[in-house]
Amino acid sequence: RSGHDIIPMDALGEPYQRLARHRKLGGAVQATANFLDTTAASVTLLLRQQPLVRLAVFLYLVLIHLYVYFLLARMQRQALMLLAGQEKGAAAGAGLQGHDANALPH
Repeated sequence: RSGHDIIPMDALGEPYQRLARHRKLGGAVQATANFLDTTAASVTLLLRQQPLVRLAVFLYLVLIHLYVYFLLARMQRQALMLLAGQEKGAAAGAGLQGHDANALPH
C-alpha cells in the first residue's frame, strides 16, 4: 500500500479542521476519525482477501432486505385490515344516525 493512496486528514476541509482544532472536542474528533479510517481500511482489506467473508456479507444484506420487506408487507396488511374495519364501523354508524347508539332495544 503506497502512501499516496491515503488522504491526509488535513485535506478534509475547513469544517473538519475547525472541529479538530476545537479546544474540548479536538482530540476526540481526531481519535474518532483515525479509528474509523483504520477500521474501514481493515474491513476493506478483509473483504478483498476473503471471498467467503464477501459472500457472508452479501447474504447478510440480502436477508436483512428480505426481513424488512416482510415486516413492511405485514404492517401494510394490518393497516389495511384496520382501515377496512374503521370503514365498516363508519358505515354501520351512518345507519344509526338520529338514534341513540347507547339506547337498549325494547
